[in-house]
Amino acid sequence: MKTEENFSDEKFFRSKGYLDLMWIRNKFQRRILELGYNFLFTDMDVLWFRNPLRHIAITSDFAFASDFFFGDEDQIEPSAPNGGFMYVKSSNKTIEFFKNWQDQRVNYPDKHDQDVLNNIKVEFSKKFQVKMQFVNTLYTAGFCEMSKDISKVCTVHANCCVGLQAKLLDLRSILDDWKAYKSIPPWAKEKETFRFRDHGICIHPIKK
Repeated sequence: MKTEENFSDEKFFRSKGYLDLMWIRNKFQRRILELGYNFLFTDMDVLWFRNPLRHIAITSDFAFASDFFFGDEDQIEPSAPNGGFMYVKSSNKTIEFFKNWQDQRVNYPDKHDQDVLNNIKVEFSKKFQVKMQFVNTLYTAGFCEMSKDISKVCTVHANCCVGLQAKLLDLRSILDDWKAYKSIPPWAKEKETFRFRDHGICIHPIKK
């Protein structure tokens, strides 16, 4: 008898349990689309400060956060989608996109859904005629590339960081920065641009 995978504990990055979890998540997301619902999905290691939906174009079928922003939200290459923040509209073409995306797992047995998506995004966006958007990291930031302006950031993702304890440590630091920013009088906020500090064990400069 096949043993069911236990997803109640931490799954280490790129382990078999981690890969299985990512693909089960992907299948669940497809089911949401099949039921006729749009969805906005974020990982548990994403802090929300403002509503990011106002930065998602009405014309986008898919909208992703990016590890790095290359200056054009409509530029598929070299943009790398981050599945930890993803908005998808329900339609026949997005459902077919998901079905064919999942079918690609057999061709990439050691990769998770996000890596596979990065490999197929150009071909599949043309094949299924879906419009992809890669949201500016000014608004949907992450530890790979932090927002340059705390007064505009909507979400911060603990990407480019491995391990639950490391993520928690630096997310708490980000939250401390946010609380400090919110405590500043409005007249002082208007005089300068505020940024998150460089600190912690996850947050470090990474070259594109």
